[in-house]
Amino acid sequence: MDTWEDHAFQSAAAQDLVHEILDHTHRLDGRRGVHRSPEDELALDAGAHLLALGAVVRVARNEDVAAAAALAEIAGEDELDLDWLLSQFSEADLHRLRELISLTLREPVGLAPVFPGQGAGRIEQGPRPVSAPTSLTPAPAPAVSPASTASAPPAPASAASPPAAPAPAAPLPRPPHRHEGRAGLLQVTGHEQPSLDGTPMTTRHAEILTLLAWHTQGLSGAELEAALYAEETDCARRAISLRAEVHRLRKALHRSGSAVQVLSRPYRLSEHVHADVVCARTALQEGDLDRALHAATGPVLPRSESPGVEAIREEIFAGLREAVAADAGADQLWAYLTRPEAHDDRDLWTLALRILPADSPRRAFAVATLERIDRDLG
Repeated sequence: MDTWEDHAFQSAAAQDLVHEILDHTHRLDGRRGVHRSPEDELALDAGAHLLALGAVVRVARNEDVAAAAALAEIAGEDELDLDWLLSQFSEADLHRLRELISLTLREPVGLAPVFPGQGAGRIEQGPRPVSAPTSLTPAPAPAVSPASTASAPPAPASAASPPAAPAPAAPLPRPPHRHEGRAGLLQVTGHEQPSLDGTPMTTRHAEILTLLAWHTQGLSGAELEAALYAEETDCARRAISLRAEVHRLRKALHRSGSAVQVLSRPYRLSEHVHADVVCARTALQEGDLDRALHAATGPVLPRSESPGVEAIREEIFAGLREAVAADAGADQLWAYLTRPEAHDDRDLWTLALRILPADSPRRAFAVATLERIDRDLG
């Protein structure tokens, strides 16, 4: 018959526990009093956490080889500091943990589908042997190289054709943000590599931070998975992948010394975040076009295919373009037209001819661009 240790690491709560140990964020004091509360809607989660905690303690005390193998499978290659975890337990805590596990196994409060085995494992008393650290690291995500800006190929020219209009200038480097120098500056718009406080980030980590910065109230695990991964992704696999990515992101933030923290239940960011995409949304809501153009220097994470990021990108693009078409002055309109996303926007180039002063040297460029768009469209 299976024992509860054979299934102790199959729940989401158990995997969260492993990552809390890796991040040194698990606090035994914070769990006291919540492990067993039948009226509490979190009873299922608390019970799963309790059984996982018992299994980890048995591994730390070298009492369960099978549980050690299951723990290592979740973990990968990062160092799992079980000595640090055990330092939180007194002998009275260990005794109470055994009692709570026995109670949970007798009255599972809905845990049976997750933990089918009812064989009682034991946390033995006695001197604690020296334990070898178990390690856990999912394979690191590949780094994303800074993207170079590609411009559309010129239309073929013939002797009879008018000369092709020059392509709009490549986007300039990001101008200084109004929060420049403040901790937690997240820049994810434009065609440069995303960054936090000037430190480049992988696209995946930038996606997670963008989604959490955008949804200030936080996202549940299921909501963040749906926003981050395509629908065809296997649900079980993406849940594991999300926890691994959040763990890697937390480690990267810690290594960089960032004040930004990814908090849990729900997933959310600490208050030290100034995201350019959120600044752009706020500016658009307040009718401040200058600030919106300054904050959003281009598309939101243009290489991202995450559904939630694509929705944010479209919202900012549509809002910014509409504001430019409705309210922009000549300089604001020209600033927008120099962006790659406006390269073929015939309506806005036509608007430029209407509002540019008659003696503006920009008019010739606008005329040449409209001729090029008409040729490209046939």
